[in-house]
Amino acid sequence: MLAKKHCISCEGGMPHLMADEIADLHKEVPEWEIVDYHHLKRRAESEGHHPDIRFGWGYAEIISFTHAIGGLSENDFILTAKIDALFKR
Repeated sequence: MLAKKHCISCEGGMPHLMADEIADLHKEVPEWEIVDYHHLKRRAESEGHHPDIRFGWGYAEIISFTHAIGGLSENDFILTAKIDALFKR
């Protein structure tokens, strides 16, 4: 199961996955789209409420507020609670 594995550091010159390896691994994450055998992509809008997400070297930052009202709404707390639940799995 991929979710129980840990990432290992990749070095330059390491080979990328081949099409058959990608197809096999894709069975565990079928909601993700394989784009040109180069990267994975997924878009989700199940709550109709979306945070701003920023990534940098060694971090991910999620900022949630309701753009339409320029501040916090209950939706922000619902969304952040669901995000927290993902980390507890």
